Amino acid sequence: MPRDLPGPSGGTHFDFAVISALTQAGHAVRVYQLPGDWPRPTPADRRALQTALLAQPLAVVDGIVALAAPTEIEAAVRMGIRVHILVHSLLTADPGLDHDARSAFTMAESAALAVASSSSVPSQWSATDIATRYPGVRTHVVPPGTSPAPPAVGSDPPQLLVLAALTPLKNQLHALQALALLSDLPWTLELVGSDELDPAYVGRLRHSIEHDIGPGRVTLRGAVTGEALDALWEATDLLVLTSTSETFGMVITEALARGVPAVVTGATGAAEALRGQGVGDGPVPVVGLPGAVVDPSDPAVLADTLRLWLSEDGVRSSWRSAALARRPRLQTWHQSAAALARIMTA
Repeated sequence: MPRDLPGPSGGTHFDFAVISALTQAGHAVRVYQLPGDWPRPTPADRRALQTALLAQPLAVVDGIVALAAPTEIEAAVRMGIRVHILVHSLLTADPGLDHDARSAFTMAESAALAVASSSSVPSQWSATDIATRYPGVRTHVVPPGTSPAPPAVGSDPPQLLVLAALTPLKNQLHALQALALLSDLPWTLELVGSDELDPAYVGRLRHSIEHDIGPGRVTLRGAVTGEALDALWEATDLLVLTSTSETFGMVITEALARGVPAVVTGATGAAEALRGQGVGDGPVPVVGLPGAVVDPSDPAVLADTLRLWLSEDGVRSSWRSAALARRPRLQTWHQSAAALARIMTA
């Protein structure tokens, strides 16, 4: 797994949670945290990966590393190493890539998935997406687990939370554009996530907060972890996730673990996370869901959905009840680790 990623990420959280669960289940796990600017490795970075791959008969490699190194993956497989790729997100999902980078990543990830012994993704949506992009590649679905958490208390006025790295892929500007249309209603927003990946985009967010929304509404915090993040969750009433691409969105099930409903964009794995495992994408009724799935292309649609939740006590109560009902049915990390172990030893 990569060592030098800036800020916390869902993929890294998945890796460490599964490592812990596998260890607790009695599996011997040796962790290699590889230096380097993955997924743009230097020759030295590639040699470090090759050394790690050959150290054990079975290797599980984070996708941000493996998808950028098909030659090293193929060489290890040819030497009898079973190599499994954890695909948290495709390298080509980044909307900021230029043509040359996108072409290079497309070739690399296609080759890596083709030569690996096996691979897994966090949602059926993601598996279908890969099969469409790269015919013949079959991936297993291993949804992320969740850790138990107390129900959130919420705030007055209602506190919304957007929790994701501050990048165009996570599309926080979409949420700000929608909330700018709701100045007549009481609400606050916590905008939380690593601000190191795209300083120019963070600048656009700051400009929107200042000029479109105004003071006193939005707090831009950067990355938050540990007890500080727990405190934010405790005060949250609604999660908003506006990603343009999302293989799952672990933050959604983290919200549901606290009884917090979510509004997410459709045509991504986030809709699957909100609905529950094994349910495909498609039109979604509001009733019975712990939130709503909205059109990712139109901030006005998101604004209308948020207005409904902010204005109608019945909607807020229904979403909250549905979120609380999901808490005991969420997959655990031990279940995720067991599913991964079955794939690797099959």
